Amino acid sequence: MSDSIRFRRAALVVVAAALASCAAGSDEPTGVVPVVDGGDDTLAPDGAVDDGGFNAEATPGDAPPEVVAKVWANTDDTLWQMDPTTKDVVKIGVFDGIDTDTEDMTDIAVDAEGRIFGVSALAGTGGGNVYEITIPASGTNVAITKKRSLPSGTRFYALAFAPKGVLGADEVMVAGDGAGTLWIVPTDGSAPQKIGDFGVVKSGDPGAPSGSVSGYSWQLSGDIAFFSNAGAPVGIATVRPCTSSSCKSDDDVVIEIDMTALATKNPTANLKKRFIGAASGYGRLFGIGAWNDQVFAFQRASGSTSSPNPAALISISLATGQGLKVRDFKEITDANNGWSGAGVTTSAKISLPK
Repeated sequence: MSDSIRFRRAALVVVAAALASCAAGSDEPTGVVPVVDGGDDTLAPDGAVDDGGFNAEATPGDAPPEVVAKVWANTDDTLWQMDPTTKDVVKIGVFDGIDTDTEDMTDIAVDAEGRIFGVSALAGTGGGNVYEITIPASGTNVAITKKRSLPSGTRFYALAFAPKGVLGADEVMVAGDGAGTLWIVPTDGSAPQKIGDFGVVKSGDPGAPSGSVSGYSWQLSGDIAFFSNAGAPVGIATVRPCTSSSCKSDDDVVIEIDMTALATKNPTANLKKRFIGAASGYGRLFGIGAWNDQVFAFQRASGSTSSPNPAALISISLATGQGLKVRDFKEITDANNGWSGAGVTTSAKISLPK
Protein backbone atom coordinates (compact mmCIF):
# COMPACT_ATOMS: atom_id res chain seq x y z
CA MET A 1 0.00 0.00 0.00
CA SER A 2 1.45 3.39 -0.99
CA ASP A 3 2.37 5.71 1.89
CA SER A 4 0.99 8.61 -0.15
CA ILE A 5 -2.58 7.48 0.18
CA ARG A 6 -3.65 6.29 3.65
CA PHE A 7 -6.58 4.20 4.71
CA ARG A 8 -7.65 3.03 1.26
CA ARG A 9 -11.04 1.53 1.41
CA ALA A 10 -12.42 -1.66 0.03
CA ALA A 11 -15.64 -1.27 -1.75
CA LEU A 12 -18.53 -3.34 -2.67
CA VAL A 13 -21.85 -2.56 -4.19
CA VAL A 14 -24.94 -4.74 -4.31
CA VAL A 15 -27.04 -4.25 -7.44
CA ALA A 16 -29.96 -6.10 -8.99
CA ALA A 17 -29.09 -9.23 -10.89
CA ALA A 18 -30.52 -7.73 -14.05
CA LEU A 19 -27.57 -5.35 -14.08
CA ALA A 20 -25.03 -8.17 -14.10
CA SER A 21 -25.37 -11.77 -15.11
CA CYS A 22 -21.79 -12.91 -14.62
CA ALA A 23 -21.20 -15.69 -12.12
CA ALA A 24 -18.24 -17.99 -11.55
CA GLY A 25 -18.09 -21.76 -11.60
CA SER A 26 -15.31 -24.13 -10.73
CA ASP A 27 -14.23 -27.72 -10.46
CA GLU A 28 -12.27 -26.87 -7.32
CA PRO A 29 -13.05 -28.69 -4.04
CA THR A 30 -16.01 -27.62 -1.92
CA GLY A 31 -15.20 -24.57 0.21
CA VAL A 32 -12.77 -23.08 -2.29
CA VAL A 33 -14.30 -20.14 -4.11
CA PRO A 34 -12.85 -19.58 -7.59
CA VAL A 35 -11.63 -16.25 -8.89
CA VAL A 36 -12.47 -15.99 -12.58
CA ASP A 37 -11.45 -13.35 -15.10
CA GLY A 38 -14.49 -11.81 -16.78
CA GLY A 39 -15.06 -11.34 -20.49
CA ASP A 40 -16.62 -14.65 -21.56
CA ASP A 41 -19.78 -16.32 -20.33
CA THR A 42 -18.98 -18.25 -17.17
CA LEU A 43 -20.73 -21.18 -15.60
CA ALA A 44 -22.76 -21.15 -12.42
CA PRO A 45 -21.76 -23.72 -9.76
CA ASP A 46 -24.29 -26.28 -11.01
CA GLY A 47 -22.79 -26.11 -14.50
CA ALA A 48 -25.64 -24.11 -16.03
CA VAL A 49 -25.00 -20.73 -17.62
CA ASP A 50 -25.95 -18.05 -15.08
CA ASP A 51 -29.20 -16.45 -16.17
CA GLY A 52 -29.14 -13.69 -13.57
CA GLY A 53 -31.77 -15.31 -11.35
CA PHE A 54 -34.49 -16.16 -13.92
CA ASN A 55 -36.27 -19.44 -13.17
CA ALA A 56 -37.01 -21.07 -16.53
CA GLU A 57 -39.08 -23.81 -14.87
CA ALA A 58 -41.51 -21.46 -13.14
CA THR A 59 -45.17 -21.80 -14.07
CA PRO A 60 -47.78 -19.01 -14.17
CA GLY A 61 -49.14 -20.16 -10.81
CA ASP A 62 -45.79 -20.01 -9.05
CA ALA A 63 -44.76 -17.11 -6.85
CA PRO A 64 -42.26 -14.80 -8.58
CA PRO A 65 -38.70 -16.10 -8.10
CA GLU A 66 -36.55 -14.12 -5.71
CA VAL A 67 -34.11 -11.82 -7.49
CA VAL A 68 -30.68 -12.38 -5.98
CA ALA A 69 -28.67 -9.18 -5.88
CA LYS A 70 -25.06 -9.21 -6.99
CA VAL A 71 -22.21 -7.73 -4.97
CA TRP A 72 -19.75 -5.40 -6.68
CA ALA A 73 -16.31 -4.88 -5.13
CA ASN A 74 -13.22 -2.92 -6.14
CA THR A 75 -9.53 -2.78 -5.49
CA ASP A 76 -7.57 0.41 -6.11
CA ASP A 77 -7.83 -0.04 -9.87
CA THR A 78 -10.08 -3.03 -10.69
CA LEU A 79 -13.79 -3.89 -10.52
CA TRP A 80 -14.98 -7.28 -9.25
CA GLN A 81 -18.34 -9.00 -8.70
CA MET A 82 -19.60 -11.53 -6.14
CA ASP A 83 -22.71 -13.70 -5.98
CA PRO A 84 -23.86 -13.57 -2.31
CA THR A 85 -25.50 -17.00 -2.51
CA THR A 86 -22.43 -18.86 -3.77
CA LYS A 87 -19.73 -16.34 -2.81
CA ASP A 88 -18.14 -16.86 -6.22
CA VAL A 89 -15.99 -13.85 -7.16
CA VAL A 90 -15.39 -12.65 -10.74
CA LYS A 91 -12.93 -10.03 -11.99
CA ILE A 92 -14.76 -7.61 -14.31
CA GLY A 93 -11.94 -5.33 -15.45
CA VAL A 94 -9.49 -2.51 -14.80
CA PHE A 95 -10.77 1.06 -14.42
CA ASP A 96 -9.74 2.83 -17.61
CA GLY A 97 -7.72 5.96 -16.76
CA ILE A 98 -6.88 5.29 -13.08
CA ASP A 99 -3.14 5.60 -12.40
CA THR A 100 -2.52 4.21 -8.91
CA ASP A 101 0.73 6.16 -8.61
CA THR A 102 -1.39 9.30 -8.23
CA GLU A 103 -5.01 8.20 -7.74
CA ASP A 104 -6.89 5.24 -6.22
CA MET A 105 -10.54 4.30 -6.66
CA THR A 106 -11.58 4.10 -3.02
CA ASP A 107 -15.28 3.25 -3.23
CA ILE A 108 -18.26 2.53 -5.44
CA ALA A 109 -22.01 3.06 -5.03
CA VAL A 110 -25.20 2.49 -7.03
CA ASP A 111 -28.23 4.76 -7.34
CA ALA A 112 -31.87 3.69 -7.63
CA GLU A 113 -31.69 3.64 -11.43
CA GLY A 114 -28.76 1.23 -11.39
CA ARG A 115 -26.05 3.73 -12.30
CA ILE A 116 -22.72 2.95 -10.65
CA PHE A 117 -20.49 5.72 -9.30
CA GLY A 118 -17.01 5.71 -7.83
CA VAL A 119 -15.02 8.07 -5.64
CA SER A 120 -11.24 8.40 -5.80
CA ALA A 121 -8.50 9.78 -3.57
CA LEU A 122 -5.51 11.67 -4.92
CA ALA A 123 -1.97 11.56 -3.59
CA GLY A 124 -0.28 14.67 -2.25
CA THR A 125 -2.65 17.45 -1.20
CA GLY A 126 -5.69 15.19 -1.17
CA GLY A 127 -9.04 15.65 -2.81
CA GLY A 128 -10.28 13.33 -5.51
CA ASN A 129 -12.98 12.81 -8.11
CA VAL A 130 -16.44 11.31 -8.50
CA TYR A 131 -16.87 9.08 -11.55
CA GLU A 132 -19.74 7.35 -13.27
CA ILE A 133 -18.77 3.75 -14.06
CA THR A 134 -19.88 1.82 -17.14
CA ILE A 135 -19.79 -1.98 -17.01
CA PRO A 136 -18.21 -3.33 -20.23
CA ALA A 137 -20.22 -5.64 -22.47
CA SER A 138 -16.91 -7.22 -23.43
CA GLY A 139 -13.22 -6.55 -23.09
CA THR A 140 -11.14 -5.99 -19.98
CA ASN A 141 -11.42 -2.25 -19.23
CA VAL A 142 -14.16 -0.53 -17.24
CA ALA A 143 -14.99 2.94 -18.57
CA ILE A 144 -15.19 5.83 -16.11
CA THR A 145 -16.59 9.33 -16.74
CA LYS A 146 -15.66 12.19 -14.41
CA LYS A 147 -18.75 13.83 -12.87
CA ARG A 148 -17.08 16.25 -10.46
CA SER A 149 -13.85 16.99 -8.60
CA LEU A 150 -13.60 17.10 -4.80
CA PRO A 151 -11.91 19.74 -2.61
CA SER A 152 -8.26 19.23 -1.67
CA GLY A 153 -7.47 18.52 1.96
CA THR A 154 -10.12 15.80 2.40
CA ARG A 155 -10.01 12.26 1.06
CA PHE A 156 -13.21 10.25 0.84
CA TYR A 157 -13.01 6.49 1.36
CA ALA A 158 -16.68 5.48 1.54
CA LEU A 159 -19.58 6.15 -0.80
CA ALA A 160 -23.28 5.28 -0.67
CA PHE A 161 -26.70 6.60 -1.58
CA ALA A 162 -29.07 7.47 1.27
CA PRO A 163 -32.56 6.16 0.36
CA LYS A 164 -35.29 8.44 -0.91
CA GLY A 165 -36.94 10.47 1.84
CA VAL A 166 -33.97 10.42 4.25
CA LEU A 167 -31.91 13.44 3.16
CA GLY A 168 -34.22 14.62 0.39
CA ALA A 169 -37.04 13.55 -1.88
CA ASP A 170 -34.57 11.64 -4.06
CA GLU A 171 -31.57 9.50 -3.20
CA VAL A 172 -28.60 11.55 -1.99
CA MET A 173 -24.92 10.68 -2.41
CA VAL A 174 -23.12 10.36 0.94
CA ALA A 175 -19.36 10.01 1.39
CA GLY A 176 -17.20 9.21 4.41
CA ASP A 177 -13.70 10.57 5.08
CA GLY A 178 -10.69 9.19 6.94
CA ALA A 179 -11.75 10.91 10.17
CA GLY A 180 -15.09 9.10 10.29
CA THR A 181 -17.17 12.08 9.20
CA LEU A 182 -20.06 11.71 6.75
CA TRP A 183 -20.76 14.30 4.06
CA ILE A 184 -23.46 14.99 1.51
CA VAL A 185 -21.71 15.17 -1.88
CA PRO A 186 -23.93 17.03 -4.38
CA THR A 187 -23.54 15.67 -7.90
CA ASP A 188 -23.94 19.21 -9.29
CA GLY A 189 -20.43 20.12 -8.11
CA SER A 190 -21.39 22.32 -5.15
CA ALA A 191 -19.52 22.08 -1.85
CA PRO A 192 -19.85 18.89 0.24
CA GLN A 193 -21.89 19.30 3.45
CA LYS A 194 -20.79 17.72 6.74
CA ILE A 195 -23.65 15.79 8.41
CA GLY A 196 -22.13 14.07 11.46
CA ASP A 197 -19.72 11.44 12.77
CA PHE A 198 -19.76 8.36 15.02
CA GLY A 199 -18.88 9.78 18.43
CA VAL A 200 -16.25 8.91 21.03
CA VAL A 201 -15.12 5.48 22.21
CA LYS A 202 -16.28 4.49 25.69
CA SER A 203 -14.72 1.93 28.00
CA GLY A 204 -16.34 -1.45 27.43
CA ASP A 205 -17.41 -0.73 23.84
CA PRO A 206 -16.93 -3.70 21.49
CA GLY A 207 -13.50 -3.47 19.89
CA ALA A 208 -12.32 -0.72 22.27
CA PRO A 209 -8.64 -0.76 23.23
CA SER A 210 -7.70 -2.13 26.63
CA GLY A 211 -6.85 0.49 29.21
CA SER A 212 -7.63 4.16 28.73
CA VAL A 213 -9.86 5.19 25.84
CA SER A 214 -9.20 8.90 26.30
CA GLY A 215 -8.72 10.60 22.94
CA TYR A 216 -10.29 7.76 20.93
CA SER A 217 -13.20 8.29 18.54
CA TRP A 218 -15.07 5.89 16.28
CA GLN A 219 -13.88 6.35 12.71
CA LEU A 220 -14.67 4.48 9.51
CA SER A 221 -12.56 1.41 8.95
CA GLY A 222 -13.91 1.32 5.49
CA ASP A 223 -17.53 1.53 4.57
CA ILE A 224 -21.10 2.67 4.91
CA ALA A 225 -24.19 1.09 3.39
CA PHE A 226 -27.85 2.12 3.28
CA PHE A 227 -30.99 0.08 2.56
CA SER A 228 -34.54 1.25 1.76
CA ASN A 229 -35.80 -1.79 3.73
CA ALA A 230 -39.43 -1.68 2.56
CA GLY A 231 -39.93 1.94 3.60
CA ALA A 232 -38.06 1.74 6.93
CA PRO A 233 -34.54 2.82 5.90
CA VAL A 234 -31.52 1.46 7.75
CA GLY A 235 -27.78 2.00 7.50
CA ILE A 236 -24.69 0.16 8.67
CA ALA A 237 -20.96 0.91 8.83
CA THR A 238 -17.69 -0.73 9.80
CA VAL A 239 -15.79 1.35 12.36
CA ARG A 240 -12.64 1.19 14.49
CA PRO A 241 -11.19 3.18 17.42
CA CYS A 242 -8.77 5.92 16.35
CA THR A 243 -6.78 8.75 17.86
CA SER A 244 -5.57 11.74 15.87
CA SER A 245 -2.44 9.80 14.89
CA SER A 246 -3.30 6.09 14.70
CA CYS A 247 -6.08 3.48 14.62
CA LYS A 248 -6.65 0.08 16.21
CA SER A 249 -6.94 -1.97 13.04
CA ASP A 250 -7.29 -5.61 14.11
CA ASP A 251 -10.91 -5.90 15.33
CA ASP A 252 -13.45 -3.80 13.40
CA VAL A 253 -17.02 -3.38 14.60
CA VAL A 254 -20.30 -3.21 12.65
CA ILE A 255 -22.67 -0.49 13.83
CA GLU A 256 -26.18 0.58 12.90
CA ILE A 257 -26.43 4.17 11.68
CA ASP A 258 -28.99 6.43 13.37
CA MET A 259 -31.15 7.41 10.41
CA THR A 260 -33.10 9.99 12.44
CA ALA A 261 -29.88 11.77 13.42
CA LEU A 262 -28.63 11.50 9.83
CA ALA A 263 -31.77 13.21 8.54
CA THR A 264 -31.08 16.32 10.67
CA LYS A 265 -27.95 17.07 8.57
CA ASN A 266 -26.35 18.37 11.78
CA PRO A 267 -22.55 18.52 11.40
CA THR A 268 -22.09 17.64 15.09
CA ALA A 269 -24.61 14.76 15.16
CA ASN A 270 -23.57 11.39 16.60
CA LEU A 271 -24.64 8.94 13.90
CA LYS A 272 -23.92 5.74 15.84
CA LYS A 273 -27.25 4.21 16.90
CA ARG A 274 -25.93 0.93 18.33
CA PHE A 275 -23.27 -1.73 18.02
CA ILE A 276 -24.40 -4.83 16.13
CA GLY A 277 -23.25 -7.58 18.47
CA ALA A 278 -19.62 -8.03 19.39
CA ALA A 279 -16.48 -7.03 17.52
CA SER A 280 -15.95 -8.94 14.28
CA GLY A 281 -12.55 -10.42 15.08
CA TYR A 282 -11.15 -9.02 11.82
CA GLY A 283 -9.58 -5.67 10.93
CA ARG A 284 -9.14 -3.45 7.88
CA LEU A 285 -12.65 -4.21 6.61
CA PHE A 286 -12.60 -1.55 3.91
CA GLY A 287 -15.71 -2.59 2.00
CA ILE A 288 -19.10 -3.93 3.04
CA GLY A 289 -22.36 -5.05 1.50
CA ALA A 290 -25.21 -7.09 2.92
CA TRP A 291 -27.68 -9.73 1.84
CA ASN A 292 -30.30 -11.22 4.17
CA ASP A 293 -28.67 -11.66 7.61
CA GLN A 294 -25.03 -11.35 6.58
CA VAL A 295 -22.58 -8.54 5.96
CA PHE A 296 -19.95 -9.32 3.34
CA ALA A 297 -16.77 -7.44 4.24
CA PHE A 298 -13.67 -7.20 2.07
CA GLN A 299 -10.49 -7.11 4.12
CA ARG A 300 -7.56 -5.17 2.77
CA ALA A 301 -4.21 -6.94 2.87
CA SER A 302 -1.71 -5.78 5.48
CA GLY A 303 2.02 -6.15 4.98
CA SER A 304 2.74 -5.47 8.64
CA THR A 305 5.36 -7.87 10.01
CA SER A 306 3.66 -7.84 13.43
CA SER A 307 0.12 -8.38 12.14
CA PRO A 308 0.12 -9.57 8.50
CA ASN A 309 -3.24 -10.23 6.86
CA PRO A 310 -4.06 -11.36 3.32
CA ALA A 311 -6.77 -9.76 1.20
CA ALA A 312 -9.87 -11.71 2.20
CA LEU A 313 -13.65 -11.99 2.12
CA ILE A 314 -15.26 -12.05 5.58
CA SER A 315 -18.88 -12.97 6.34
CA ILE A 316 -20.26 -11.16 9.40
CA SER A 317 -23.47 -12.15 11.19
CA LEU A 318 -25.97 -9.31 11.62
CA ALA A 319 -27.19 -11.11 14.75
CA THR A 320 -23.86 -11.48 16.59
CA GLY A 321 -21.49 -9.12 14.79
CA GLN A 322 -18.87 -11.86 14.61
CA GLY A 323 -16.96 -12.63 11.43
CA LEU A 324 -15.95 -15.81 9.62
CA LYS A 325 -13.34 -15.89 6.87
CA VAL A 326 -14.76 -17.18 3.58
CA ARG A 327 -11.59 -17.10 1.50
CA ASP A 328 -8.27 -15.38 0.82
CA PHE A 329 -7.29 -13.61 -2.42
CA LYS A 330 -3.65 -14.46 -3.11
CA GLU A 331 -3.66 -12.66 -6.47
CA ILE A 332 -4.68 -9.39 -4.83
CA THR A 333 -2.36 -9.81 -1.85
CA ASP A 334 0.64 -10.52 -4.09
CA ALA A 335 -0.14 -7.51 -6.29
CA ASN A 336 -0.22 -5.17 -3.27
CA ASN A 337 -3.48 -3.80 -4.68
CA GLY A 338 -5.95 -4.44 -1.90
CA TRP A 339 -9.69 -4.03 -1.55
CA SER A 340 -10.69 -0.37 -1.19
CA GLY A 341 -13.83 1.90 -1.02
CA ALA A 342 -17.42 1.06 0.04
CA GLY A 343 -21.09 1.28 -1.02
CA VAL A 344 -24.35 -0.65 -1.42
CA THR A 345 -27.54 -0.19 -3.40
CA THR A 346 -30.59 0.69 -1.34
CA SER A 347 -32.65 -2.11 -2.87
CA ALA A 348 -30.59 -4.98 -1.45
CA LYS A 349 -32.49 -7.35 0.84
CA ILE A 350 -31.41 -7.14 4.48
CA SER A 351 -32.51 -8.77 7.73
CA LEU A 352 -31.28 -6.67 10.66
CA PRO A 353 -32.36 -7.97 14.11
CA LYS A 354 -33.43 -5.33 16.59
